Amino acid sequence: MKMRHLRLTKGEKVLYTIIISLFSIYSVTLIFPFVWAFITSLKTQQEYIENSPFALPELWKFVNYVKAFDALEVHNTKLVGMFFNSLWYSVGMVVGNVFVCSLGAYVLSRYPFKGSNGIYHAILIMMLMPIIGNGPSAFRVYGQLGLLNNPLFVISNWGIMGTNFLFLYAFYSNVSWAYAEAAFIDGAGHFKVYFKIMFPQALSIISALAIMQFVGYWNDYATPLLYFPKLPTLATGIYEYEKSMIRGANMPVYFAGLLISVVPVLILFFSFQNTVMDKISLGGLKG
Repeated sequence: MKMRHLRLTKGEKVLYTIIISLFSIYSVTLIFPFVWAFITSLKTQQEYIENSPFALPELWKFVNYVKAFDALEVHNTKLVGMFFNSLWYSVGMVVGNVFVCSLGAYVLSRYPFKGSNGIYHAILIMMLMPIIGNGPSAFRVYGQLGLLNNPLFVISNWGIMGTNFLFLYAFYSNVSWAYAEAAFIDGAGHFKVYFKIMFPQALSIISALAIMQFVGYWNDYATPLLYFPKLPTLATGIYEYEKSMIRGANMPVYFAGLLISVVPVLILFFSFQNTVMDKISLGGLKG
């Protein structure tokens, strides 16, 4: 069966051309910095200083990527150590937050009790409040608990606040309860119903939320820089290296390290882009 091509009016064609042009320009602005950084990472320090910023390297120094693992060092932590710190920070923050939000959203949406609506609205109100003002008090509390410069800092993110809770609350509120009722009739307990029936149905949206948050935490430098500066992640380590070695740094090696830090995020995105972009099914039953 042949598909009919839609006939666009003159005005629609003009609008279509403008939109495509704007998105093309926007795409170039996103891709160009990476291309420029890649070209710069293959130069020598002398070429970087003396030649045009847009000139191609005379010799393609791929060895700069090897040097980056040893040259980029902050607080006695090299690039591999920064990678490990980024990994435990991102994974710990994501797993704790998404999983705890899933538990809280499931209980509040499917097990109403006296005060459950009050808790739900309190969460919404607290999400609307600015959090910048509580920075000094939070820093003092973390210090008293011994969580500064401590990987256990990630437990501070294990709560039911944030947009993850809203997405999961909406999901559990609308997902079919028929499977759960059948399981209860067969003698299943509440934990079995959640982990065997409800959680697998929510796995698609949980995966999408986890991937998006992982990218955000991987690129986050403000929080690690404030709460555990002696355990630099890739984001904070490269930032501090540039700041402390502004005059004596080997900039091509610096850009090589910068691009290395982006590779895990690119691999994650291209591997799971369908998980993030596909529509999420809200139930396991067709009605």
